[in-house]
Amino acid sequence: MRKGEVRDCNVDYLLGKIYIPATDLLVGNGGGGTGAVTPSATFSIGSPTYARVSGGRIGGLLFTATTTRADYLWRVPSEVDKNHAVYFRHHWSSQVSGLTPSVTFNMYVATLSSASSLVSSPTSVLNTAVPLSSNGGATGTPWVYNLTGRGAIAPIATGLAANQVMLDTVEALHLVIHPVSTNWAIATNNLIWLGMDIEYTPRLTFGDGSQREGRKTEPNLGFQSMGPVNDY
Repeated sequence: MRKGEVRDCNVDYLLGKIYIPATDLLVGNGGGGTGAVTPSATFSIGSPTYARVSGGRIGGLLFTATTTRADYLWRVPSEVDKNHAVYFRHHWSSQVSGLTPSVTFNMYVATLSSASSLVSSPTSVLNTAVPLSSNGGATGTPWVYNLTGRGAIAPIATGLAANQVMLDTVEALHLVIHPVSTNWAIATNNLIWLGMDIEYTPRLTFGDGSQREGRKTEPNLGFQSMGPVNDY
């Protein structure tokens, strides 16, 4: 094959996906009077702690109030094609039972470049909010595995980064995760955040990137492309 015959803009990629587990957000320990320590995100608002799903062998960040938030610094991979949206999807569980209890995962974002201040509280919201997510367990069944739909940062229309998600000088994103229950009390039926998917269109060769966004696939269907009804 001769040089230049295959170009990145002609390659039909699958959407790249990385998983951020709750353990990646742990930054400190809260010491008890007896010398015990509790892994926690002590720099975040409300200092959510790392806890075990009751009766299970899996853990995550425990949220006990709607004012609690968790912070994560995501180093943007060089392969992210900034001409296409970046998606976020949350994995969660709760002590609450039933099919209707729902939660909204608000997210706030700040971009960080060289010389940016690290002393800040992100206030920019996603272009597409993370959809309302309902507990999927049968009535009377707590602590089931739930996944939200996808929120997104979309390319902006004007300015130096027009048609891009962010400037090329951006090195990292400061992400804030803020779960809010809508029809039940987190204080009495605690929520555990298990982790988060970050999905993006990859750019694997030198050049302008892909002219098409990465293909969306349904995990339980292997590599079968999702239809327009399920498109996001």
